[in-house]
Amino acid sequence: MPVTRLYDLGITVATSKLLQQRIGTASIVLNAESASQLGLDAGDQVELSGTRIGVRVDATVPANVVLVPRSMGLPVESPFVAKLKKA
Repeated sequence: MPVTRLYDLGITVATSKLLQQRIGTASIVLNAESASQLGLDAGDQVELSGTRIGVRVDATVPANVVLVPRSMGLPVESPFVAKLKKA
């Protein structure tokens, strides 16, 4: 499921020297049960759509849902079936 971040790599934020330090790094977010089923832990790296990205675990994310940030270097525009590969 694509999600929007407040500070992303979009043109408005990325070109602002003041806001660049707030952008951070991209990471997917999933709940602990889904992460465990996939053999993943917080901080692991996975490959998604040919891009290496970090994993975060959050109990508020529904089971079997992966949140993927928009405008962070991944080609995500709409919901899709994610195929994660541990890197």
